[in-house]
Amino acid sequence: MAVEEDVEKLIADAVEFGGGKLDVIVNAAGVICLQDLMYIKPEEVERLFSINVGGTVNMLKHGLKVLEGQKSGNFITVSSIAGRDGMNMLQAYSASKAAAKMAAPYGVRVNSILPGIIRTAMWEEILDGMANEWNPDVKNTITPEQREELWNASVKSMIPMGHAQQAEDIAWATVFMASDFAREITGECL
Repeated sequence: MAVEEDVEKLIADAVEFGGGKLDVIVNAAGVICLQDLMYIKPEEVERLFSINVGGTVNMLKHGLKVLEGQKSGNFITVSSIAGRDGMNMLQAYSASKAAAKMAAPYGVRVNSILPGIIRTAMWEEILDGMANEWNPDVKNTITPEQREELWNASVKSMIPMGHAQQAEDIAWATVFMASDFAREITGECL
């Protein structure tokens, strides 16, 4: 959702679909960059920031305009544990804190959900990046067994409970954050 006009239309369509009201916005668009800082190409930096940061800013800007105007609602952004756990990607965390402070007087809650490891296409890309030492010019081919070893080592080193999450886990967290069970929670990262 990096194109602002697309975001404006999406929000307007959602309000129309909701009969003039918007209760919850879940911003889950994002991409990953597999290039090490020493090898990253300018167009990759532009793509990464355009979607991950620019898209989030556009959703906040146009979504909060509606939610604040109706003096209610919920904005949830799905980010990553990378935003909190030291991978130098604190943009979503910082944006959620600033947006929550700005929106709270209007009765709008803003929170982030930071998934851990879920075996998705994005994680398959990460495994490829690991196998190639994060250098886009290296093209190591790894066997399915090596891929599983990298996956299992990642889960073991990054997840205290020792097993990966499922997409349903994130869906349930989103349902909780959007519900009245979380009515006093804002500016938090789950």
